[in-house]
Amino acid sequence: MRRTFAIALFCAAGVSTGPAQGTLPTPTDVQARFSSMTPPHVELSWRAPFGPWFFSVYRSVGDTLAFQQIGISGNPRFLDFAILPQTTYYYRVAAAAYQDGQLIEGPRSSAASIFTGGFQGGPRGTVAGIVTADAGGGPIPQVRVRFYRVGRNSNPVTTALTGPSGQYTALIDTGVYILKAEPSWEGGGQPGFRSEWFNNVPEPSLATPVAVTPGSSFTANFGLAGSAPVPRVNLAGLVTAENGSPIANATVVALRSLQEMNSIAATTGTTPGLGPEAGVIPGLGYTRGILWKGTTGPTGQFVAQVPAGRPFILMAVRQGYRPEFAVEQPDPTRADVFVVRADTAGIRFTLDPLPTTPNVIQGVIRDSLGAPVPSRVILFPRPIGTQSSPIRLTHTDTTGAFRAENLASGSYIIQAVPFSGFAPAYYRAGEFGVANWQRADSIPASGVVSGVTVGLLPVESDGLTRVSGSLRNGGNLPVGGGSLIAYASPGVVRGYGITEADGSYSIDALVTGPVSLVVTRSGYTVAQGTVIIPPDTYTVSGVDFSIGPAGATSVADAPELPAATGLRQNYPNPFNPATVIQFSIRKTRGDDAKGGGERVRLAVYDLLGREVAVLVAGTVEPGEHQVTFDGSSLASGVYLYRLEAGGIVDTKRMLLLR
Repeated sequence: MRRTFAIALFCAAGVSTGPAQGTLPTPTDVQARFSSMTPPHVELSWRAPFGPWFFSVYRSVGDTLAFQQIGISGNPRFLDFAILPQTTYYYRVAAAAYQDGQLIEGPRSSAASIFTGGFQGGPRGTVAGIVTADAGGGPIPQVRVRFYRVGRNSNPVTTALTGPSGQYTALIDTGVYILKAEPSWEGGGQPGFRSEWFNNVPEPSLATPVAVTPGSSFTANFGLAGSAPVPRVNLAGLVTAENGSPIANATVVALRSLQEMNSIAATTGTTPGLGPEAGVIPGLGYTRGILWKGTTGPTGQFVAQVPAGRPFILMAVRQGYRPEFAVEQPDPTRADVFVVRADTAGIRFTLDPLPTTPNVIQGVIRDSLGAPVPSRVILFPRPIGTQSSPIRLTHTDTTGAFRAENLASGSYIIQAVPFSGFAPAYYRAGEFGVANWQRADSIPASGVVSGVTVGLLPVESDGLTRVSGSLRNGGNLPVGGGSLIAYASPGVVRGYGITEADGSYSIDALVTGPVSLVVTRSGYTVAQGTVIIPPDTYTVSGVDFSIGPAGATSVADAPELPAATGLRQNYPNPFNPATVIQFSIRKTRGDDAKGGGERVRLAVYDLLGREVAVLVAGTVEPGEHQVTFDGSSLASGVYLYRLEAGGIVDTKRMLLLR
């Protein structure tokens, strides 16, 4: 049964207003360096203070009379692959930000020039064409046309950029290639046109190969379909404290999922979530990938305008409380991914107050060159699972600095999960890219602890293959929040994925050949495996892993009996029409004498308290269990499922969406 809310709208859509135009810095010391190595490119660097802005990169060919924006960057560095040999290029850079929904730019830097000289390699041919819109046939400027050599699945050997008339030209080594036309992203938002492979297909496996021979000239034109605006629907809910009292002025945020952020960065080579999708969330910190942000009204209610049919995760936060992700998760790696197609109500957050303590852990997230990396920062109590010290979440600011306050006394390990471009890593003094939580340094929370530097490794995503699979525990139950990092060699990261609540993951843009996968999640042992990606193979599925609880001798060991009886959150959630419900039954004294079983009842109720299904009723052995609930006969809405076992009653919510 659907529950209808009478809701007054107290939501402020959008993100932070951003800096004023006069406060944007002017980049200085712009340097351009040409590399003739495959793929040939110009490497730009400049100096600018770190702040809540990104950078627009402009280029002019042959003179300084026609600068055209060619891209954006979240860091003071940019690689331009869309170049020709024996050509002079001029570059300028400007800091940019969004203020009240409008793009503003600071003064442009002085121009830096470079002459490309010759390209290394053998005989070459030319591929040229024009990129136009399917609707109207008008030219589309600033489209990257990428060339991938058939049989390698690896990084594009070159990239051409369309000019104002939509035309492009590329001089490339002889061989056979597949081509992709990729519209530029404006400020990190959605492109106005859809990417396309030659000739008019959506996937590389369907692309028409183009043969380049010495001195040949081939024409490859593209007609791109427009990317229609995504309609929005309303998602209504409530934010309360533990005692049920409403929390006003809590910030509710719909975010791109971690998987989507990773996929965009890997497949486009851009930094997602910038521009209007970036902002500061009070009580949390700097954030990228914001799809909607608003606040609760006096009664704790909110109405979020979320993209219809698109995945997102949802969180609520208020100063003085622990952030919470739907449904009832402490950090984004374990958040449920929502896909909503119609107006929906019934989302609820229950925020726990932070303790009042003087304990602070602060530091910075950076790469090996010292550049800051804005990230999510998760603090796990050690030993893992310590109930007196819950998991804590904070974010860095734009300079990569973080500060976690009001920590319960005890020890913590710290994991940095970047918004994109870098692999997650744990803190270990003096090391970068520590994937194994068991190697992380413990940090005591006593007073103010400073100088914690988490070192990250960049992700070099330059292939075309997606690897996917699932992560489960020894009891064959899904494990969410696990990290799977793909290495080409020690210290060289090709990509990574984070498992969702149903245990699924995917890693984009991997290259041909062997890839080593390291699988880790706090509280579990580490698993490893090797995947060999064949040439011209663009999807590899069914790469599954199993991990056991920490302390087991191998991932194949039987799982330990649970320490407590209780329910887990169902998955998927929201669901349509079926979902899996997991529950634990602990072993107690005397179980052996009475056969080891416990009387269990697991039932589903609507919000009026009416029983709609009984899933379990009888004796159940100690251990982890799961059942499937099919809601095909029920209406959309919020339902409760309740476990009664051994004198314990545990109830959780789930959302059925049609």
